[in-house]
Amino acid sequence: MTLRLDGALTVREVSVTRHLWLTEIGLNPEPVVELDATELQKIDTAGVQLLLALRREVEGRGGQLRLRAGSGQIEEQFAKLGLEGWS
Repeated sequence: MTLRLDGALTVREVSVTRHLWLTEIGLNPEPVVELDATELQKIDTAGVQLLLALRREVEGRGGQLRLRAGSGQIEEQFAKLGLEGWS
């Protein structure tokens, strides 16, 4: 399953995005979930927290979350938080 992320993932979008993602992975429990963030333009720490929560959720179900990043925004935020190498 692929979840697509474009535009922004900031504190403003996190609540709605979280609900959509949890609904999607609940309806389609596949072992590998790919998060396509190649069109992501902006992410803040709330967005990073959501990515980490999504990873926890997927791994808790015995799956794996793969992150496909494009703009460097995710890697930059992860580096600031000391989470390099996850993506």
